[in-house]
Amino acid sequence: MADQQQANNPLHGKTLKMIMEALVEKYGVHFDPKVRDQVVARYAALNLPTYWAGVYPELQPTFDAKGNVTKIEMTYPRDIVKQQINWMRQNSN
Repeated sequence: MADQQQANNPLHGKTLKMIMEALVEKYGVHFDPKVRDQVVARYAALNLPTYWAGVYPELQPTFDAKGNVTKIEMTYPRDIVKQQINWMRQNSN
């Protein structure tokens, strides 16, 4: 019975290394250079400083008369220090 179960196991006889190499080969290695170039060009067009990853967007909701969110405006502050100070003020209870 155990031999029959192993015969139906698609991972039987495969090492972790073999499985990982197959996953990387299928999902982690192949990419479309045209898509990569498009992403790089779009990012360059934003003219963002290299530290931008540390600055988070600020979200400002707009509500209708019933209190439902109808729109969210997203802005990107260019000053991480001001953003961190505002967060500190908002969360220092």
